[in-house]
Amino acid sequence: MHSPFSAAPAQPQPMPQRHPTFRGQAAGEVVVSMRRASLVALLLPGWPMLVGLGLLGGLVLWQVSGGLPGPAAATLSVPLALATLSALLYWAVTHATPWWFHLAIITNQRVILSQGIVRSAVAAIPLADVQAVEVEQPDWQETLLGYGRVKVASGGGTPITFPMMSRPRAFAEAITGARTTHLPPRRPSPTVADDTLQGLLTRMGQGETLPTMPLLDACLTRDWPLRRANARALPPGETVLGVVSRHWWALARQLGAPLALVAGAGAVALVGVWGHVTAWPVTLALGSAGLAWGLVLYLNFVDDTFVFTTRRIMTVKRRFFIFASDEEFISYDKIQKSEVVSLSLFGRLLRFGAVEIAVSGQSDPLLLDMVPYPSLVYAAVERSRVLAQKRTGVATANRERAEIKEWFAEVLAEMVVATPELRGQPLEDALVRTYGEGMRLVVLSDALVVPGYPPGVVVSQSPSAGSRALRGGDISVMLSRS
Repeated sequence: MHSPFSAAPAQPQPMPQRHPTFRGQAAGEVVVSMRRASLVALLLPGWPMLVGLGLLGGLVLWQVSGGLPGPAAATLSVPLALATLSALLYWAVTHATPWWFHLAIITNQRVILSQGIVRSAVAAIPLADVQAVEVEQPDWQETLLGYGRVKVASGGGTPITFPMMSRPRAFAEAITGARTTHLPPRRPSPTVADDTLQGLLTRMGQGETLPTMPLLDACLTRDWPLRRANARALPPGETVLGVVSRHWWALARQLGAPLALVAGAGAVALVGVWGHVTAWPVTLALGSAGLAWGLVLYLNFVDDTFVFTTRRIMTVKRRFFIFASDEEFISYDKIQKSEVVSLSLFGRLLRFGAVEIAVSGQSDPLLLDMVPYPSLVYAAVERSRVLAQKRTGVATANRERAEIKEWFAEVLAEMVVATPELRGQPLEDALVRTYGEGMRLVVLSDALVVPGYPPGVVVSQSPSAGSRALRGGDISVMLSRS
């Protein structure tokens, strides 16, 4: 007999989420992302093997189609197969195996570069120490094939560079997201029971306002038609002060060859008209090639800029008008000196030149070439450098002041307490309450007769309720009697 009450169908239990693991993983460490280098790094070194496989496939097709006799096919295919096999073994040992064990790992605690087959060589930076994450794509091949280098810098020590990472910007954003998601929230500052002392601590921890870095002069930025905005994602706290466009002469000196093609197209057209010859195919080809070439040069030019932020100077180099790569960047604290160079008479007339920036730790200076009003660019570099140094000093002083305030707050929170209200409480309750506040109860007298109070009740105390007292101090009370 079936029961009239049917059991509810069992709900499927979610499968537990499994995270990848790696050698040297610490207790409580969870992998957020684990990636290998781009497949380009794996396949490019194997081109001899791929060529051999292609030739072997061609021989097979040739033989199947009847164009190559069997003995000739065997004579050619055997050495080719041996060479291809040798290339395959060499590629597997020297490139494929190291590629498999070359890991870029992001965990809830750190960023890791692990490489090595028998023994891992591990370089790691804790998430809390990550100061900057940079994507470097200096070559157009890297930008075209979608790989590049990701550099992770810490507050101190050697940065870690992850080479040939596929979708490097996504990997950099994963590191930034891990810092936001997995870093523990900052512990709130301890509070002191006394409002006066708490106010003193608050004023002690108030830092100096960071110096404001002014925006660049508007005349340094030219809003050329078809210019794309700089969509680079900046770390928190970093903002753009302005963009320096290159002078129009940087474009004009590149347009000689495209203009020559357009002029050649016009000359061919005139010759065709005068000679009654059909010349429009040549005219169209030359004119189209010249215009397309000039358009590419123009689109590259309008996006080649120098970006000034509150922390650094970046060069943005546009490749084939749809790809962008950051050629170079320099933090203001690495600038040793700057000067205006390449001021020719022609440059003075057209108001363009170059600013050279000497960088500590680098033999080659950073060159801001073909910039308009080079004296203004030089002034912007020096102003930003000085203000950035001041901001660093102020930020360091503010951080030290905050640390001192935190230390005082912790000490005072342990030492200073507010005296509890004991009046009207029986002696046993007053003892418990006083002990809970870290103080001692001293009974001065139990001989007071107070109308309406039963015997053994606190009728007065010293110090009074709410006043400051040191932890471990005494509270003197007087009790009532019948």
